[in-house]
Formats: sequence, C-alpha cells, structure tokens
Amino acid sequence: MKLSKKEITLLTLLAQSKKPLPPRDVAVAIDVEYSSIYNILYRLERKGLVDRDEFGRVLLSITPQAESFKRLYYAHQSSPLNRILTGRKLELLLNLDQNPKTADEIQEDTKIPISTIYYYLKDLMKLGIVRRITKKTPSKGTHRYIFNEILWEDLKTFLTELSKAEGIQKMPPGSILIKNYGNSILFKSIRQQDATPTSFSVYDKYGVSLFLMRTSNYYTLPKRYLSIMDVFIHSLDSADDISHRLYCIIFYIKNKQKLGGVRHPMLKDIKNVLNGKHVNGFPTHEEVMDRVSVYAI
Repeated sequence: MKLSKKEITLLTLLAQSKKPLPPRDVAVAIDVEYSSIYNILYRLERKGLVDRDEFGRVLLSITPQAESFKRLYYAHQSSPLNRILTGRKLELLLNLDQNPKTADEIQEDTKIPISTIYYYLKDLMKLGIVRRITKKTPSKGTHRYIFNEILWEDLKTFLTELSKAEGIQKMPPGSILIKNYGNSILFKSIRQQDATPTSFSVYDKYGVSLFLMRTSNYYTLPKRYLSIMDVFIHSLDSADDISHRLYCIIFYIKNKQKLGGVRHPMLKDIKNVLNGKHVNGFPTHEEVMDRVSVYAI
C-alpha cells in the first residue's frame, strides 16, 4: 500500500478545490507531463480516491477513504502530508495499529530494512505521529513505538479506510474482508476459494476440532505456507463472538509452547480469563475448563 508524492499532491489539490478540475489543469498544477497524468489518475481511481465527472474532470471520490483523506487534510493543513504518506511509512503505521512494538518487531512483521525503520520512526516522532515508550529497566528492545492516535486520529482513519479498500480489491468475489495486513489479507467465504485456508478452518490440524456448524471458510492471500503462529493470529483477528474466542483459548492452551512469539492485544484478555478474571465478551474460566476436559488437555 503506497502513495507517491505526485499522488499526494494531486489529492491535496482536489481537497482544496471547490469544483472538479480538467486533467490538463491538474497536470500543470502538480508539475507533470500531460501524457503522464492519466497513469496517476488511474492508480488513484483504483484506490477509490478520485473520480471523473461526465466531462472528464477530476474530483475526489465520495468513498470512505477519499472522505477520510479530506478530513485529514483539513485537520492538518500545515503538516507535510507528502512526507508522511510516501515510501513505506503507510505500511509501518498500519503495523502499529494494535500495540507498542520494538523496531525489530516491526521489521519482522513488515520486512522493511531496519535502517529504514529507524529513519521513518525518527521522522514520524518529530511530527508527533509516533510516540516512543521506554522501559525503566534497560533490556533488549527497551524502546517500543506506538501510533499517537490522540493527535492523529484522522490519519489513523484514512489508513484504515485505504487499507480496507485495497484489501477488498484483492479478494475473490463473494468474500468478506476480515483484515488487510498490508502484504496479505484475511477473509472469509461460504464458498471454497483458491487461497490458503487458515484460522478456524485449520484448527483440526492442530488437535482442536470445532464442535459447531461452520458457515464460513477462512482464507488468506497470497497463497503461502503458514506457521501455527500465523494460524493463531488469524483466528484471533477472526474471532467475533464468544464461541470463537472460546476456541481461541482452547487452541492457546493446547499449543501454548509453540505460540510464545505471538503478539496480539487479545492475548491479555485470554490470560486474564485463564487467571479466573471476568472479561466482557469472553467465556468464563469455568466454561473454558469444561471444554478443556473434552479435549483431554
């Protein structure tokens, strides 16, 4: 998920404009050859960010991602959006959407070179987009980084909407997007799909059979080998009711030693349940223990 400086300049121009603009005027305004403007417009149309009216004039789309860009622009008019949104910064910021991470953890998730990550983080901290959290006790990975949603809520909304839209484009027809991870997507479908099964659809391979009617099949694209940690993370992101979360907890108990490297905000809730605490939206400790006996764990 990337935007070029010219694309961001064009979006900013349209956000400022009170009327649709002819492509030739847009080319002049963003300083590109007229012959090149249609390639830029095509890429932005594919992302659902711009449209053209019946006269071929260019305007911002009325999609959630375009509307959220307009709000971002007006909320941060003095901020250098063409610096914030270019390169792989979008991918890095999306990776910080759940919990604080070290630079090494970001690199592991995104495959962005570590030197580039530090360069991006330094720049984003200057702008107040990312905050650094430092542990009191020095250790490996002392510094963790988190998206500053308080100051940059409109940026977070834009990233989320753009990511969602791009994920939907990659999905087979008739599927429902669960999450776009940037370099892969997680989705469900009532039909069989030419994709890699994951989440609850492969729990039985790891000793946890689901004793419920499965109305959806869970998949990820692109097709690839998945580790047990990948499958577990996908199920955590797929769990939208108590019964699914119960199976996530059973899976965690049964395969705990293989899941030590998993980082996910739901893990805190799972551990609280296993310690006997009440967590809204999760099964009770007693319900978990009753089901554990079924699996002879």
